[in-house]
Amino acid sequence: MNRQETVQKIFDRQKWVGNSSISRNDIALILEELNRKSVHLLKRKDMLVRQKTKVDNDLKKTEDEIKRTTARLKNIIHDDKHVSISMKKQKSKRYIKGRFWWEGKQRDVQIGSEKTILSLLNNLKKYKVIKGLKINNGKKMNWQFIQEDKKLNEAVQTIGKIKATGYILKKVNGEDILYKQSSLVEDNKNNKKKIAINPLPIIETNKNINMIVFTGSVEIGETIASKTKIQNLNLELGGNDVLIIEDDANLELAVKLAVGGAFNSSGQVCRGVKRIIVLEKVADMFVSKLVEATKKLKCGDPFNNETDIGTMISEEAAINVEQAINEAISDGAKLLFGGERKGAFFQPTILDYV
Repeated sequence: MNRQETVQKIFDRQKWVGNSSISRNDIALILEELNRKSVHLLKRKDMLVRQKTKVDNDLKKTEDEIKRTTARLKNIIHDDKHVSISMKKQKSKRYIKGRFWWEGKQRDVQIGSEKTILSLLNNLKKYKVIKGLKINNGKKMNWQFIQEDKKLNEAVQTIGKIKATGYILKKVNGEDILYKQSSLVEDNKNNKKKIAINPLPIIETNKNINMIVFTGSVEIGETIASKTKIQNLNLELGGNDVLIIEDDANLELAVKLAVGGAFNSSGQVCRGVKRIIVLEKVADMFVSKLVEATKKLKCGDPFNNETDIGTMISEEAAINVEQAINEAISDGAKLLFGGERKGAFFQPTILDYV
């Protein structure tokens, strides 16, 4: 059954039960609106499902990172890891090695040679890290002696635990260079404190980076490009992009490109068209077509698929645009269309003679 037949069927049934207050056109419009809304809601549902999947994945990653970070804190603070000790021979050298599990892998640390173990034990005894251990400073410390004396063996394992903590500290310190390179900046205007992060040490030293994506100022983008040897760079920097219309241009296509380039994402795109230069021969015709095309843009709810122009990122952003346009008009620009703001929404606007 097609749409027209469906409308007729509903209309007839209503008429048969004495309800003639609604016309065929009304029924058709209601069905059209409900169908459009249904399609919109289904698309919105798909979007929310994708967002939920991303949120669920992010949540899982965050939970795993919390567990990992909590375990690292515990390992560093408590020195309670199980460390097995053994004698390691390397060419003519002998030293006692500690082995422990950390983040799913076996890790080895060098506890010390037989000669240095005695001084380490004396230090720990002096600072009361180990108690009840009798140390004969005149007796030569060797691996066999450490194995036979239970308390001595436990004391050497304590050294191993502390060395293991040092191993973890170095690993974490190497990974978290980002925080070492951050600094506290006071925002006196808003009475706030912010963390300013300098990314350059990571770019220069981290060998695990395969690509850098940056959106921001030209100055910072050039700094990043000059400091890294990475070939995969995606830098979206500030600009004042111009569209030039020559006198032999296809004006219909030029208008389409101008409108799409200028008003996409409510004009909040770094690569968007900011200004248009038109050769005088076709200027009047182009401007007329541009204004007509801009008037046809649908403004409203950004979640509506039929909307061309939605709100800006914030009311403050819209106010900044309003101020810039008012300044241009006061300097001699001619307002051809738009120029009105309502909250965070700013009407698509065309200025001439800027």
